[in-house]
Amino acid sequence: MNDTRPPAARAARIVRTALFALPLLFLAASAMASASGSAGSVLPRWMHLPAGESSYSAKIDGMFHLITWITGVVFVLVEGTLLLFLFRYRRQEGKKAQYTHGNNRLEVIWTIIPALICVVLALMSRRTWADIKQNMPKDAMPIEITGEQFSWTIRYPGPDRQFGTADDIVSLNQLHFPVGRPVVATLRSKDVIHSFFLPEFRVKQDAVPGMSTRIWFDGMHTGHWEIACAELCGLGHYRMKGFVTVETPEEFDKWLASQAPESAAAATPPQEAQPAPSAMPPAARKPDAGPPVPETSPAPAGQEAKPVS
Repeated sequence: MNDTRPPAARAARIVRTALFALPLLFLAASAMASASGSAGSVLPRWMHLPAGESSYSAKIDGMFHLITWITGVVFVLVEGTLLLFLFRYRRQEGKKAQYTHGNNRLEVIWTIIPALICVVLALMSRRTWADIKQNMPKDAMPIEITGEQFSWTIRYPGPDRQFGTADDIVSLNQLHFPVGRPVVATLRSKDVIHSFFLPEFRVKQDAVPGMSTRIWFDGMHTGHWEIACAELCGLGHYRMKGFVTVETPEEFDKWLASQAPESAAAATPPQEAQPAPSAMPPAARKPDAGPPVPETSPAPAGQEAKPVS
């Protein structure tokens, strides 16, 4: 039986059916995301993330898989509808094109449904965002990380537990911390915007000049990984790389102790040269130094030289 409705009405029906199918597709995508979180084989190998090493990696991966499935399903649906329209409403001999202004109902529907999906995703990710970006662990180890062209400087507090003192332990491009213990890092930049990126730990945060940004992370396994700068920061951006070492508490304490003497020596300011006795204030001169000898100016011929007042 031939459809006698005008082309605009048939097209509107197709789009309306596709839009009403979005909630079902959203639920299907959520189920697929849950399955991919528990079984990595659901996703193709090229979509696999590196193995998560922080305690909150699974939360971020779950949101990533959910959003990937939703956007993937919507992409297939939209592009499939586009190809269908290209074929069904192609130019044909004897058929006259019909002008249509649009359909207000459809426009409202395809505006509301994506907005609702975005709101649901925002609510689902709110707790994860708070756990990672706002609720810093109280028993964490504090460090400072400063980016500059083209290296990372990591600073640990010394025995006094204070930053900015002579016993600070400074390391260049070497980040060490004990396994299982959270680390709170204060990010800064000396020159341009850098991006502190630890892919395996699901950490990526910009370091902005003039700003201090706090982040936290931890390591669930011992091992070695890389620090990357994920922001184009200059001609040497390609070589701005550091290294992460997660080790046992005993190994970390040993490494920290081995760095302390070098850092203390590097932090000791050079001694200033002592001024000459004549330039010292009266209270700073030794008692046996005597009064300073006044300078004399050359005397004219036939007269004695007198001290310069």
